[in-house]
Amino acid sequence: MAKFGQNECSLCKCIEPPPIRQCNLPCSGENYDKRERNFCSLGCALSSLVSVMQYLGCNVDPCVVNGCNKCFDNNGNVIWSNIIQKYCLNKLSTKVEKLSCPRSKEEWKKYCNSDKYVIMNVNTE
Repeated sequence: MAKFGQNECSLCKCIEPPPIRQCNLPCSGENYDKRERNFCSLGCALSSLVSVMQYLGCNVDPCVVNGCNKCFDNNGNVIWSNIIQKYCLNKLSTKVEKLSCPRSKEEWKKYCNSDKYVIMNVNTE
């Protein structure tokens, strides 16, 4: 990320939310919402979002969210705004955009100088 200008922006800050290991949860072997594969193999983005929510003080559990019918569409895709609204309403914006990582110094400055963007890197270990 540094080569794309992350260090060019003094307003960028990193947070360290608590790690959630999706394969070490009580629901790791359960189906990931409406999919045939399990939470361990598909729950990385959901685990990352729950981790950030916990960091912000929301009382939320990845296994509970996985069981929430209104939190996924008919194809099993996460409906971010529904999860945030249900489990962390006053701490996160319900407007979530999936954008690619900034690729230039100018893009980093755009994201860092705006309070509407949070850049989250999902660790896929």
